[in-house]
Amino acid sequence: MAGFVRPESGQVDRGAVLTGPADAGNIGTWTTHFAANYGSRIALLTQHLYPLGPIADVGATSPDACTISNLLSAATHSKAASEGAQLESTAQSAKVPWRMAESNSCYGGGTGAYTPIAVSGSSVTARPLYDALLLF
Repeated sequence: MAGFVRPESGQVDRGAVLTGPADAGNIGTWTTHFAANYGSRIALLTQHLYPLGPIADVGATSPDACTISNLLSAATHSKAASEGAQLESTAQSAKVPWRMAESNSCYGGGTGAYTPIAVSGSSVTARPLYDALLLF
């Protein structure tokens, strides 16, 4: 992490601005260690947040299942707030700014109607539930 190697020349650009780690897992298992080890070498500490999972992965009765009730639940909101607070604390310890660089309600492409759109080649398909939610 001493710099970025330019592919066209193989030269190291020591002035390259790097961010990271852009991890989507538990902040304590990777991001905290990354910040402690590389915080002085990065411009921004980043993390991803996907609070819910596809029913096929987590089970229909899981509090982490991608359902409307779980999406709107206080527990999901609390999880997002907690992740943000933990990332902020980690970034402050490393003396680097932070950003939740990527987020969505469900990891792995979503669950049926809970995914706003599906893209396949040049075809884009709108999801009815997403369109209905736009009415609120």
